[in-house]
Amino acid sequence: MHYLSTLIAVAALLGTSSAQVDPRCKVGGGINPFLACRNIQPTPGGTPVYVTTDDTKKCCPAGSCYINNRHFTKNKATREPIREPQEISQTGRQLSFISFPFNRITTFPIRNLTQSSQEHSEQMPQISFFRPSTPPQTPLPPGITRSYIQTPSGPLELLVALPASRNNPPTSPSQNRAADATRIPKRTPLFFAHGGCGSAAVWIPYMQFFSREHQIPCYALSYRGHGASWYPNFLRMFFTRMSTLAEDLARGLAYVRETAGEEVVVVGHSSGGGLVQFCLDKGRVGGVGVGKVKGVALAGSIPGFGSLGVNLNWFFLDKWFLPRMLFKHFGHPMSPLSSTALVKQVFFSPEYPLSSVAQFESLMPRYESFLWPNGMLFRFVNFQNVLKRISGKGHGSRILILAGERDRLVSLDIAKREAEEYRSVFRELAKTNRLKAEVDDVVEEEGESTGCGVQFRVVDGAGHHFMNDLMWEEGAEKLLDFYEQL
Repeated sequence: MHYLSTLIAVAALLGTSSAQVDPRCKVGGGINPFLACRNIQPTPGGTPVYVTTDDTKKCCPAGSCYINNRHFTKNKATREPIREPQEISQTGRQLSFISFPFNRITTFPIRNLTQSSQEHSEQMPQISFFRPSTPPQTPLPPGITRSYIQTPSGPLELLVALPASRNNPPTSPSQNRAADATRIPKRTPLFFAHGGCGSAAVWIPYMQFFSREHQIPCYALSYRGHGASWYPNFLRMFFTRMSTLAEDLARGLAYVRETAGEEVVVVGHSSGGGLVQFCLDKGRVGGVGVGKVKGVALAGSIPGFGSLGVNLNWFFLDKWFLPRMLFKHFGHPMSPLSSTALVKQVFFSPEYPLSSVAQFESLMPRYESFLWPNGMLFRFVNFQNVLKRISGKGHGSRILILAGERDRLVSLDIAKREAEEYRSVFRELAKTNRLKAEVDDVVEEEGESTGCGVQFRVVDGAGHHFMNDLMWEEGAEKLLDFYEQL
């Protein structure tokens, strides 16, 4: 089983503060998470200073500071905040907001997170046999909108992040002339596919990174039983096959291709990466044509040669995997992720705060398909078909394999093997003129490699869910480099 989900930030309500707060930081009596306002105490017990910034490099402006009563220092080499096991006493009641792993986007309402780490690790919020009365809707930050794709089975959630000028079209001739002078060039859309136990919302940090900072239209889909899409009942979802979820993905791709009027670059994470490859291999799923794409990025993806190695990694990571699933949760698909501690162990780097994992859990579905991951257990993709459906160029890379250095499921050896298999097929197709492409040498540098149509990149220190981990931006920048060379 491969499961995922999202998050990006954490809001904490610890009381009220007499400190002066930027009015933009307030919303509904609390801190506005969308402006990434932070309560920074320069010294233990110091007067809270509220900061609003879009600069992710300024996690700790003073180099060393206190955020939510934890001491942070700045590692200038990696630009990542380094936690020290130093706690300080709370001084009075105050509103505070802490953002992990970044201060640009947060998608959660403020909530009391004063429980201890032990309480978080013991809670079991993920197990349910009952369908939610209404699909949960994640609060969205400015610049991202929610729409629905109507399908014969039910509505599918589609999150959309467009560059600013497309979100705010001109309403007068003068505005139109001004827009003409600064018009944003049309760019190829990015389409994001989540993995098991995820939703479109797991991609919010990447969507804002690409749409805000690089004017790239972004779309993210939630399959049935995920996010705000329609929910089958437990048994129906349990027996939902991989091909059925692939049909949802195919409908999303077709809708965005028609809306944007061009091919997309598709990004798939974990089991979602497996679905992307399956759709491209088949070409047509459930009567829906997939068409061609401009490029493919597989992020911590289930490899097309099968997930047996991934499943074994999970099995050896969690010694109680089978006993818990069989005798405690009666075969429930969410059993391997039934506590906050398990979610952190499987999805994130060791440094990721447990309280942030608890927020991440709030977006995870309460049950999942059992047949989806098992449909990927053995080889399920013809790599030749996948490569033929990527338009690409005669030179450069068509596929990006993006791996987390500390991914405990899709480990580096699995990701490297996936890159090598695609390169081998690429060489064969190019040399026999079945693919219009140049065969170049593979260049390796510091554990990464480029050549034969494939880039292999590693996100240093990151776990399986690296688009929501502390080092999320490094992965986004590597994806941007791949996108720009297409």
